[in-house]
Amino acid sequence: LEPRERGYYTGALVMAHAHGFDSWLLIRTFFRDAGGWSVGVGAGITTLSEPAAEARECLQKWDSIAWRAEGGA
Repeated sequence: LEPRERGYYTGALVMAHAHGFDSWLLIRTFFRDAGGWSVGVGAGITTLSEPAAEARECLQKWDSIAWRAEGGA
């Protein structure tokens, strides 16, 4: 359905350490690899989701981080 893999852009990240676990939901995520930086945003899609509302939510999430990537405070 999609032309390439999504990679890590959403889901959960869990790290175990001596004092227990830490976990994060990856809904606004920056990644850096040999090709440079990339960013991913996502939304929780369910059977009750409205596609247009989910698309708006993704754009709002992107807007909330894009200005920082462009040098915002």
